[in-house]
Amino acid sequence: MLRGTVTALLVLAAPGWCYTFLCHDPAVGINAQRHGGIEGRVARWAMTGPAETVITYRVDPRPPEGMDPLGPPEEIVAAVRAAFAAWEIPEASVRFEHAGLAEGTEAFDGLNIVTFRPRSTPPPGFEWAIFPVAYYAGDEVAAAALPGSASARVGTTLDCDLVVHTGGAFTLAENPQDDASVLSLRGILTHEIGHMLGLDHSPIGGSTMYAYATWGSGFGHPTLTADDRMGLASLYPARHFHALHGQVRGQVTDASGEPVSGAHVVAMDAHTGVVVAGAISGLAAEDELGRPDRFSLESGEYRIHLPPGRYRLLVEPIGHPAQGLPYLSGIHGSASGSGSYIDGGWAPVLDATPVRVRARGTTRRDVQIDRATPDLPVLDRRQSRILAGDHSRWTSPAAVARGTNVRVRCRLGQGEGERGSAELSFLGPGITVVDSGPGEDPRDLELALGISPVAPVGLRTLRLQAPAGVSYFPGFLEILPSPATESKPAAWHPKGVGLLAPNSAGQ
Repeated sequence: MLRGTVTALLVLAAPGWCYTFLCHDPAVGINAQRHGGIEGRVARWAMTGPAETVITYRVDPRPPEGMDPLGPPEEIVAAVRAAFAAWEIPEASVRFEHAGLAEGTEAFDGLNIVTFRPRSTPPPGFEWAIFPVAYYAGDEVAAAALPGSASARVGTTLDCDLVVHTGGAFTLAENPQDDASVLSLRGILTHEIGHMLGLDHSPIGGSTMYAYATWGSGFGHPTLTADDRMGLASLYPARHFHALHGQVRGQVTDASGEPVSGAHVVAMDAHTGVVVAGAISGLAAEDELGRPDRFSLESGEYRIHLPPGRYRLLVEPIGHPAQGLPYLSGIHGSASGSGSYIDGGWAPVLDATPVRVRARGTTRRDVQIDRATPDLPVLDRRQSRILAGDHSRWTSPAAVARGTNVRVRCRLGQGEGERGSAELSFLGPGITVVDSGPGEDPRDLELALGISPVAPVGLRTLRLQAPAGVSYFPGFLEILPSPATESKPAAWHPKGVGLLAPNSAGQ
């Protein structure tokens, strides 16, 4: 039995695709970090019945010795159950059963336990963290380890425990945005359960599986974005999923015809500019049910499941998890950085011709990228802020309501020279850059944005134009319904929380 430990550390900003999938390589264990998550068999749980996967879990709410509990045991269990329930969606066949309380910690025992009593101490600096500890079927599985494990598909998840190191940082409050010293337990758990299910980080800001969250940012309603939902449904499709959805797929290649693995392909609504879902190129095999089965560094194939509609495709390089860039959009760093990208050194491509997706149908769209490009312009997402009154706050994404005006500070990565020539805009209607000017820091550019009362609601893409070229950030901004007339939308959700530690373009 090869043990793969998926360690999701809470690396936060200071104040499967892409949805991407975790992959298992029997030669090195779980190696989503070492190869950017695109080498090996896709990690997922086995079906437990006809077209259904049921995962049973238990909760040990006891605090570590000498520490106060987060709250009453029943409230802790309620927060855990709510986090699991967020992933029970109509598009997917995965379901969860809470089997009650347990006294235990991480172990390969066939039990899936959420425990607040870690067996080991966390690494320095990570006294507050949630570690999914997972075990996968390998080439040599001990038949006696778990019933049926000897014949399990390589990469099948056999056991996963969620180990909570509270460190005094977590709260049971669902919306702790007035306290910048705490994190929502429910929101962070929702993200980590995504890893438990087989999803890796998403480069789309605002998705539940995005790699960063913020202290005190809230996570009031941890529901999933379309990106998260399509990723989960790709691994565990419901019976009716393919009847109601279609797919766009194709090859990402360079001018010589060589495949480009690890490219981020994003589908945006062609009329509204709203980001729907994305995928990572590198798909090498699918199983008999059409689910992704294996990824390879030698493949440039991508596939995105989508609701019927017309979409524009954005193809961009993304950061390499092993280099400290956990599936971050290419706008985060310079393409010349050694090893910074899974397959970098090329500019993003925004396809001018929309693709039409029909239910039950497959639309083919190949994309060619140009490797002979200069460094990409850079935006430091973690140092960008919504400016309000005498203070600033950072959310992922920046969330603003229809019919409002807001100032946003964007920190560019190349200093004052780039700031003076940079132009920022948003794809799709309803967002106007009213004014722009320098901030206090020589790298900062402040924008005054006007949000139309009829702006399309959802995640939107920032476009950064500079002399070096063009970069994009899908999911930089989220348009919310007007609070005076509409309720808070389901897209108000928790963000991803961490960096997966080692084992474990242009128009």
